[in-house]
Amino acid sequence: MSRRLRSLAVLFPSLLAAIVLAVALVTGWIVEREMAGELIRTRGGELQGGATRVATMLSTGIAGVRRQLEERLGVPGTGNRLFGARDAAALARELERVVLPSTDSTLMLAQLVNRRAEVRGALGTPGEGPESRWAADAAFAGTLDTLGLTVGHILHTATGPAFGFAYPVRDDAGQLLGWYTEIRRARGAGVDDIRALIGVPTLLVGRPFAGAWTDLEGVVDPPAAITALDSVVRVRTAARGDAVGLATAVPGTPWVVWIEEPTAGVLAPIDALFRRLWPAIGLIAFVGAVLAWMLGRLAAKRIRAVADEIDHALVAHAAEVRTPAHSSEDELAALERSYAQLEARIAQQRRMDEQQLQSQKLESVGRMAGGIAHDFNNLLTVISNYGEMARSQLPVDSPAGQDIDEVLRAADRATALTRQLLTFSRKHLVDPRPIDLNAVLVDSDRMLARVMPSNVERTLKLTPGRLVVTVDPVQLEQVVMNLVINAVDAMPDGGRVEVRTTDEFLEAESASRGGTPAGHYACLTISDSGAGMPPETLARIFDPFFTTKAVGKGTGLGLATVHGIVTQARGRVWAYSEVGVGTTLKVYLPRSDAAPSADVAAASTERPRAAATGRVVVVEDDDGARAVTSRLLRQAGFEVREFPRGDLALAWMESENGGANLRAVVSDVMMPGISGVELARRVGQRWPRLRFVLMSGYSDTGEQLGALPGARPIILEKPFTSKRLLDAVDEAIRP
Repeated sequence: MSRRLRSLAVLFPSLLAAIVLAVALVTGWIVEREMAGELIRTRGGELQGGATRVATMLSTGIAGVRRQLEERLGVPGTGNRLFGARDAAALARELERVVLPSTDSTLMLAQLVNRRAEVRGALGTPGEGPESRWAADAAFAGTLDTLGLTVGHILHTATGPAFGFAYPVRDDAGQLLGWYTEIRRARGAGVDDIRALIGVPTLLVGRPFAGAWTDLEGVVDPPAAITALDSVVRVRTAARGDAVGLATAVPGTPWVVWIEEPTAGVLAPIDALFRRLWPAIGLIAFVGAVLAWMLGRLAAKRIRAVADEIDHALVAHAAEVRTPAHSSEDELAALERSYAQLEARIAQQRRMDEQQLQSQKLESVGRMAGGIAHDFNNLLTVISNYGEMARSQLPVDSPAGQDIDEVLRAADRATALTRQLLTFSRKHLVDPRPIDLNAVLVDSDRMLARVMPSNVERTLKLTPGRLVVTVDPVQLEQVVMNLVINAVDAMPDGGRVEVRTTDEFLEAESASRGGTPAGHYACLTISDSGAGMPPETLARIFDPFFTTKAVGKGTGLGLATVHGIVTQARGRVWAYSEVGVGTTLKVYLPRSDAAPSADVAAASTERPRAAATGRVVVVEDDDGARAVTSRLLRQAGFEVREFPRGDLALAWMESENGGANLRAVVSDVMMPGISGVELARRVGQRWPRLRFVLMSGYSDTGEQLGALPGARPIILEKPFTSKRLLDAVDEAIRP
């Protein structure tokens, strides 16, 4: 003990001093980072105020342009005179009469465009720049608003940045004749005053997705990628280095105001403060370390003295040891009991470790299976829908059409496989609904034939009529599959498996033993002629991780999963087994008076769909799934706008106020950036009447959907057919 304490006398004070020094330095660094973050947030509020003031100034200017054009072109007869001019000279005189009364020096070019996107006349020099094509391109693309002033993106002209405006021209009866367009120079006067007002050196105006950017004096490079509005971000550009920036929308325009300030300028007060503080912090840390080392030495010295006293006492006691009063047999018995208890604890800990390892393995495999099924569902969506489109263009008896039918049937089988993977990984969307138990067993019988060996005889006996129960059909298939596989594993040398259904009524006494109410139940019975189980094994078959199979042959979760699914459906499972005779398991599910969901779906198809017109936004990160979804909607008659990411769709909807003109949004759930559920939340806050169709490959979004504003989104599970897609969109757009 003395040798160890001598080493402790050196290590303990050194370790204590190092800890004190590290804590002091780390604390100083954390305080510096926190103060820097708070300073950035404070400056961000100032940037927000400056950006809002600039955006308001620009919006006020646009309102003035609108009033000016209404005064010029709102006079009755103006449209008839402009478009009724017999020749170019008469049209030029009429344009001069309308335009020249304005003393606005920023006007570069005025043009008149008819409804065929033909330029009828112009004031100014069109040249070959973008200003000469603004009106014709905008009219041809159909982007000019026929109800009022349309503001275009910023143009890069030969004389600097300019803004494009268009105003509809009508005849006396209110019919649209064409558009009067203007190109105005960006004003440079007062820019220094604006910068002094908001206190930043960089002020840019532009559009995130099109057009040039300007500092109101010339055309400049665009800022860093704008991912959100009205939020302070730290960016880095090759031209301006590290900076703190903020973007805000200009009301009534597609423009965005971007202001930024170098990060070094924002953090300059903090840097200056800590340049003075760090020497003091270092000195305090050093003094604290020295004091800690001295205290550690004193503590180690005291500990060593106490240890020496203990050593002396032990030596003195050893000289006085006598033979104990109890016998050696008692000591051996106590030692044996202690060893047995230790061995039992070790065995229990080993079992707990094995169960935890097995659970971690299953969780890892489940995540992998869910990821595979997610990607596979995107592929199946593409294969199934393109296959249906190709099949619809071929005659019924076409050889190529028959080949495509085989492809579609293979896709259906792959869909069933992915559902099993999703159920295993617990990522399947649970959808309990009324179904016919007999119909599910008939469909599952083909799958059972593939998993059962040839030396096992399979018998299916179904009670006449329907046995309607309320349960998720995918989970019910999993119950049948688990029970049949367990029966087959109990018969390695072959045997018989019987699957049958009956309609049974459980009396109150019988039902109470299983924890279920009395009433009519659909009973699924699976019997085998296998080896059977003794009572002690039968009592544990529903315990998680309990298995009678060899190591590596079973997870111990098959029957536990069955018990959980049946209990969730308000049913019960009963088991009986005899060694050498076989095993019988009965699954009782409450009968339902509702019609099977297949009948309800068939009846719903008779309802006519709403008119497939208007604009629909499709948001999907998988290129193939996005392309086929957009094509199906366009074929149905919708105008489709596609986006690969939710943040891009949100930025477009906000900058264009596009959400107000949409009929629906079709979005994937799992995407990079913001998810489909988060996109629905943000859009619902601004446009609560706009409905969402969320396409899900595997994610369970039920709990998240309950907190969304507005109407609840419609879930469309992948892979889907064109009919299911159009039915979901139809439900979303119905009033």
